[in-house]
Amino acid sequence: MLNNLLTKIEKKNYCIANSYFLMQRYQASLIYFKDLINDFPKSHFKEKVMYKICVYQYQLSKKKDFIKSYEEYMKNFPYSFNVKKLKVLYKKLK
Repeated sequence: MLNNLLTKIEKKNYCIANSYFLMQRYQASLIYFKDLINDFPKSHFKEKVMYKICVYQYQLSKKKDFIKSYEEYMKNFPYSFNVKKLKVLYKKLK
């Protein structure tokens, strides 16, 4: 029962963060996604969240934060579908 409740909270937090992105409030979205990773480190949304964190940091021109997030994403998900997209963003910054 507790796991079910935590799953619902996790999904709700993901939806809130995504809603902020859709409203083009990237900074608020970024904060919610970082909190989601901190609160639920083994989340099944982790790959999506880490990818979006990288993209948002790129959009907000946070070069150092983007590189740090990019390296962490590559460490955790080196064979993901989104790797190519992030490599393109990484090369644009370099």
